[in-house]
Amino acid sequence: MIRKEIVSPGRVRRMPEGFGWVDHRLVRKGYFKDRSPDSLALYLFLVIVADADGVSYYSEESLCDQLNYTASELKSSRMELVNAELVAYRKPFYQVLELPSTANEKASFAKVLKETRKHNDAFSEERKEGCISIGDIIKSMTGEQ
Repeated sequence: MIRKEIVSPGRVRRMPEGFGWVDHRLVRKGYFKDRSPDSLALYLFLVIVADADGVSYYSEESLCDQLNYTASELKSSRMELVNAELVAYRKPFYQVLELPSTANEKASFAKVLKETRKHNDAFSEERKEGCISIGDIIKSMTGEQ
């Protein structure tokens, strides 16, 4: 294992008050793999300027100015992000979206839910009044009865 080394101790990055985040799954799950450099720059800019809900409303002119894009380059980059389900757009609003779940993540969740149900059934007689199992909480969250 590589041991981490601080290269410039006087310039260690600290989390500022208005901090935005970039989800590591963008790389780990391959969402960035086939994106153009222009769309990646737009995505990063939108992540930086978005509010807590992922929403921002920079004008096309401001975005073109900030990113040094033509209107055509902005439109192409935006469509690439929209088609990849990374961003939603309704003029003038951009929304950085929660990353979609992969089929494997959904299958894993379904397996956990199924196992929780089995466990619940086995111990349903032992439940105390007023207690709620994790399985019941998950069912409630997913809208299942």
